[in-house]
Amino acid sequence: MANRIIYIITFFGLMATTSLTAQELFQKWNPEKIKGTHQIPYPAYSGFPFMTDKFIIGEIEFTDGTKMDSLGLRYSSYRDELIYYNAAISSQIIIDKISL
Repeated sequence: MANRIIYIITFFGLMATTSLTAQELFQKWNPEKIKGTHQIPYPAYSGFPFMTDKFIIGEIEFTDGTKMDSLGLRYSSYRDELIYYNAAISSQIIIDKISL
């Protein structure tokens, strides 16, 4: 019984370490630099509002020439919006077109 408890504690410890490391590796950029608003779910349309089902890893370039890569991006064809997933706050953000 004591061995099972040690294995369970070790397992959860490894899982916690792995998830923290994965989040640090994914964010190589500063999420505060990207300006935008929270994405509000679409009303019931016929069809799918996005170009792809999942977020695609991509790069954006701002008007001042700085680039940010490794962003989870998605394009909404209904509203002509570029949306990225901010893992730090677990939210989808609509990127302001003026800043790009």
